[in-house]
Amino acid sequence: PQVKDLGSVADGIIVGSAIIKEIEKNTGRPDLVHAVSRYVASLTEVLK
Repeated sequence: PQVKDLGSVADGIIVGSAIIKEIEKNTGRPDLVHAVSRYVASLTEVLK
């Protein structure tokens, strides 16, 4: 929700810390890269 709200008024959105949290949440899982990729895709999808 925050990404969508900010995307309409900002030139860019910094989401690095959110991505780091997603990595930490999925550390040790064999699908880590896929899980983080899905998360990033969900962030970009709301901006379309």
